[in-house]
Amino acid sequence: MHPNSNQMKKFRLQLISFIFPGNSGMLNLNMSKPVRAVLKVTGVIILLLLIDACHSFYKVRTTPEAQPETLTSLKQLNKNFVFHSEFAALTLNNIIVGDDSIWGDYESVYTFPSTGHSFPAPNSSNRFAKKKGDGRLLNEVHLYTRQMQKNILPGITRYAAALNDIYRLDVYNFDQGRTILSWVMGAVGGYFAAGLTVIMIALLGMAISGDSCPYVYVNQGDHFGFAGEIYSGAVYASLERNDYLYLPGLVEENGNYLLKISNELDEVQHTNLAELLVIDHPENSRVLFDKYGNCQTADNIMPPISATSLSGADILQVVGNKDSICYFGIDPGIEIPLTGGVNLTFDLPPDVNSCKLFINARNSIWLDHVFHEFHGMLGAYQDTWTKRQDKADPQNFINWALEQKIPLSVYVQNKGEWKFCDYFNLAGPMALKEDVLALDLRDVHERPLKIKLEAGTSFWEIDYVGMDYSTDFTPVITTVSVEHAFTEDQVNVTELLNRVDSAYYVQPETDNVALLSFPVPAARDVERTVILHSKGYYHINRESDGIPRVARLNKIRKPGQFSLYSRDLLKSELDKLKVQSTLSFVQGSNGKK
Repeated sequence: MHPNSNQMKKFRLQLISFIFPGNSGMLNLNMSKPVRAVLKVTGVIILLLLIDACHSFYKVRTTPEAQPETLTSLKQLNKNFVFHSEFAALTLNNIIVGDDSIWGDYESVYTFPSTGHSFPAPNSSNRFAKKKGDGRLLNEVHLYTRQMQKNILPGITRYAAALNDIYRLDVYNFDQGRTILSWVMGAVGGYFAAGLTVIMIALLGMAISGDSCPYVYVNQGDHFGFAGEIYSGAVYASLERNDYLYLPGLVEENGNYLLKISNELDEVQHTNLAELLVIDHPENSRVLFDKYGNCQTADNIMPPISATSLSGADILQVVGNKDSICYFGIDPGIEIPLTGGVNLTFDLPPDVNSCKLFINARNSIWLDHVFHEFHGMLGAYQDTWTKRQDKADPQNFINWALEQKIPLSVYVQNKGEWKFCDYFNLAGPMALKEDVLALDLRDVHERPLKIKLEAGTSFWEIDYVGMDYSTDFTPVITTVSVEHAFTEDQVNVTELLNRVDSAYYVQPETDNVALLSFPVPAARDVERTVILHSKGYYHINRESDGIPRVARLNKIRKPGQFSLYSRDLLKSELDKLKVQSTLSFVQGSNGKK
């Protein structure tokens, strides 16, 4: 589970007491001196991480000059411009870019974020307080100029700067990697405090590979906020699939919905379609699209009446509330199992033949890491393997993934036996994703209703599970095609995204981004939900060298072996960390460097 602020503060105090023993507050750890030595070294590392954990970061990308095409692209992306002179920093709007100059209308003196009173260093990563309104930082451009010209016009004051006088250009963007790492390390402390030392120590030594899929950002007024990932797991052309992503916080701007599709990883991303499903529905109801493209409605989503891990631990408080506190799949004090998940119990009304199962979940970074290691064993055969899989039968891969317990499988108990019903597609590791499946209960006569969600251990993080039995209603659904789509180089890719065909918008490089604009349908006096319907696939770029480990690969590809490989890899990471921590402690004790 993810630690809340009170848990984090309590654990920091306990950890300090453990590292620096005093008369009170000691962690109750009964262990040998060598183990305590290892854990003290690990504790110091975790404590340092916790001090800077669970924060959001923005990155500053600095260039020493400002080219007209760069400034035009930034303007088209609706960035906010800040001009720096030796006297002041001013926010300007109505930006106009010329061949040799840039100008805009005075808006205000720049206001610093809540986290500081100085400007960041070039090419740096910096913390910001999202809850305090500092999200605007994610959409800022800062131009440092030797001089500015001021012109007072009727009703406005206009400033201009020659491009030759601009000696520094800073573009602020969300630092995805640093933020994710911060929150992961925050989770490390929470797990450690709960007794899940094994997996979290391993995560300390794990390099986050970053294998994911296209990121989607939506206009939330003062900035573009991260909404999630699309068509996760579709790593070959044969696995191209539809995706339905709920877009929280999306706001209208000048009659349009704006969003960005961004490639921020070492991948080649192929997007075939991007359209909005704008759904108007009664207040206090819920509407999502399932993986089959069916609209699922709900009037009364109920939490489970009980929830336990597969080993029997009570986790109702973890998965019964939508609060970003997630169940990770391992309980304290037990051997790492091959399979993780939750057993759920729901009230089942009489004469009910179907239900809708809602979840808020994501894949773990650990699963991302295991896939990275697994594919690394292909060596120089990786490119050939990818080309073969691009043409393979997708059902074979789906069957293999289910055998390896990679998707989140859904079971219903009937007559004392678990019956497989369906599975949730991969959600990606970067954001919790709301999803839904409709389940057929015509053959289920037992009360209460028992549901099991199952996957390989630590492959999924589950935040919330809920059930709805209400009769489907018919919302008003408006499909909105993309009206304008421009890349960071101002290439028009609208025609590549407005229908499913053989033409794709391809993002081959990191920092490739497209700004999409959709006209907003007429407002209704009801609640509105917006879903991004996309379709595509992506290829992950990896170093292709070395001899393929054929025997090992063939063994892991057999049913059930991927979870075993994951557990062995986890234990290996733990053993490495124990050795490194022991050596560090011994060398430190001897005064060696």
